[in-house]
Amino acid sequence: MNIRKRARTLAGAAALATAATVFVGVPAAHADGPDSCQMRDYYNPAIGMTKSIPHVTLRRGSSGTLCVGMVQFAIDNLYGRAFGDPAGRYPLATDNIYGAQTEAWVRRFQSDYRWCAGDVDGVAGPNTLSCLAHLSAF
Repeated sequence: MNIRKRARTLAGAAALATAATVFVGVPAAHADGPDSCQMRDYYNPAIGMTKSIPHVTLRRGSSGTLCVGMVQFAIDNLYGRAFGDPAGRYPLATDNIYGAQTEAWVRRFQSDYRWCAGDVDGVAGPNTLSCLAHLSAF
């Protein structure tokens, strides 16, 4: 493994550790930035619970905040366990960029869990985010 790849892997691991901590529901103390994501409580009637979710709606083109990385991490956590291979490859890179691959995986999640995620539009809004929080136990 070359040094750049190892550095990206370590940076990704640090971001994932931070994401896991933030998704537990501890709100960030400052505005969204590369290492933060402000949270809010949202009641999703489909699951009958209030979940702590990022305060923003995420869509293709969103980048630069930990909120995007948190969604990517949660999808990896949910789908990686079921579909990841023994070599440790997961379906979605956690890079904090909501690009075509993230949008496609959000659409897949919405399609698989339409009962609580809502419309299949590739946009991570309150229903999708709270459903993802509920199912991935972040």
